Amino acid sequence: MDVCPLEDGNYGSELPNITNALPQSNLAQDSLSRPRRTVFSRAVEACDLHWQDSHLQRIISSDYYMSPSYQREGESLLFNPQGLPLWLDHVPTACARVDALRSHGYTREALRLAVAIINTLRLQQQRQMDIYKHQKKELLQRNVTSTTNLEGWVGHPLDPIGCLFITLTETCRMDDDNTMDTG
Repeated sequence: MDVCPLEDGNYGSELPNITNALPQSNLAQDSLSRPRRTVFSRAVEACDLHWQDSHLQRIISSDYYMSPSYQREGESLLFNPQGLPLWLDHVPTACARVDALRSHGYTREALRLAVAIINTLRLQQQRQMDIYKHQKKELLQRNVTSTTNLEGWVGHPLDPIGCLFITLTETCRMDDDNTMDTG
């Protein structure tokens, strides 16, 4: 492990664990307390992923999976206000699942999971915008104009945005090809 290259190539700023992303606080102290992230860290973490989650199985198996009228405790996090399913995995990891489904021939399942991820991103964006609106004055007084994310999605090794884009556009192309064949 001592001679293995680091994930980001920079010994001074290591990224957090992809499945347990920490909020940015004291970066110097955090980087000392975190284990070294090597180029194999993501692969090792992927070994802990499984597909047996009942919510995940329902998302990928049905176009009509919606929130039940009576929700048990904790289920409110699994659906948006419209009752559509959400998938709360770390975004690049969730998109890697979509890519795995798509590349193994499960295009419908990949599309269903991609839609759940997009619904989650929309809800998160809306909540962040609401928080920003409420805290706007305070943030401007402190000269804070943006929030920072230690792990960006553009140029990310798992290419989460590209994966979602390809999954959605391939589905559109398949629908167009089917339409052309019928008439």
